[in-house]
Amino acid sequence: MGKRGRKSRAELTVVGGAKKDGVEVVERPAPPSELTPEQSDIWQDVVESLAADYFTEETFPILTQYCRHVSRARHFSYLVNKMESQKKLDKDEIKVYRDLCRSEEEQTRAIASLATKMRLTHLATYDRRKAKNRNEGDEPWND
Repeated sequence: MGKRGRKSRAELTVVGGAKKDGVEVVERPAPPSELTPEQSDIWQDVVESLAADYFTEETFPILTQYCRHVSRARHFSYLVNKMESQKKLDKDEIKVYRDLCRSEEEQTRAIASLATKMRLTHLATYDRRKAKNRNEGDEPWND
């Protein structure tokens, strides 16, 4: 069995990495310079929503693509909404509308795939055993 109580400064010291008061400081990754400002904002939102050490350099290309796809999906969604607000569409506009909807759907599929690979979705962090234990006991409708 381990020692009880707070850890000493020596125990908190980790070999490698930046340290502050003996504790390793993990910096959140900055967005790559190749991203647009909107894509960089998406990067920051995703990175800040998880633990500081969640994303490693190996995941940066996937996260970069995820940010690009989210940005594109928002753009296609904006264009689709704009066309839907028009009263009547001619044949050429209907074709453009269908193409935009198809592109929006493709972006959504890419986002879902990348989010699953990076374990960003709720399903990726779902634990059946915990959910099963939570449901044990009386049914709420029997109160």
